[in-house]
Amino acid sequence: MRFAVIAALALWALAGPAEAQQKVRRGWRVDADASIRIQVGPGRLRITGWERDSIDVIGSIPPGGGTFYGGGAGKGAKLGVESRDPAAPGATLEVSVPHGARVWAKTVSAIVEVSGVDGEVDLISVNGPITVSGSPRVLTVEAIDGNVSTDGGHGVQRIRTGGGRVTIKAASGDITVTTVGGGIDATVDRLDRGRLETVTGPVTLMGNVAAGGALETETHSADITLRLVGPVDAEFQLATVGGVVHNKLLPRGGPQKGGKPVSFMLGSGGARISARSFKGAIIITR
Repeated sequence: MRFAVIAALALWALAGPAEAQQKVRRGWRVDADASIRIQVGPGRLRITGWERDSIDVIGSIPPGGGTFYGGGAGKGAKLGVESRDPAAPGATLEVSVPHGARVWAKTVSAIVEVSGVDGEVDLISVNGPITVSGSPRVLTVEAIDGNVSTDGGHGVQRIRTGGGRVTIKAASGDITVTTVGGGIDATVDRLDRGRLETVTGPVTLMGNVAAGGALETETHSADITLRLVGPVDAEFQLATVGGVVHNKLLPRGGPQKGGKPVSFMLGSGGARISARSFKGAIIITR
């Protein structure tokens, strides 16, 4: 027994110390509107806009998680974690960028959080969740299964997912969301222009449309619910083939079976609101 213990200790000593976690701390000076490219696989990526004309990166990469790379100056920079193993453990990166920068980030399954960036933000993910807070001038998101959440925007938002759910809170802006199986839940103050489209995911919007603005909602087999807040001044076009229209804006707007479009106007018709579904119900209320 004693010999076995001594032998095990000897083997452990010969093996040497375990591979250590790689710490990342890098930085570069760049222009206030620099174009920045970031790429990681799994893990966590946090991008924060700040007042400095520089990039600061703090992070850690576990053993076997890949190798950090990065560099740049002036108008552009790129950084990320490179790994040839799709099953590699996830890295964690916290990246501070000029708030007016143009940011492009691609991940596989990393948790992505973006805040305080006022420039253009372009995010691509396979199945990691994405959260964006603040007001990017233009936000573009493409995901397959990851959920997407935005809060505070008043610019242009273009979001496309497969099975992920999309949740939006915005003061105003031009918003387009397209999903396959994911639902869409939007809360807006005064939408300038919007298009919300799904195949099997439900669409819910709470808020209103600005004068001269337009909102289009469309599903194949899911319900559409529009809850309008404040004075309503719009022209409406509601249509469903196999569902039912519940129009609670009009005194006699009871349930109406699909097949015949419902058209009406409130106020001067300053905005245009349309809802179309093949099999789903359409509910519109205050």
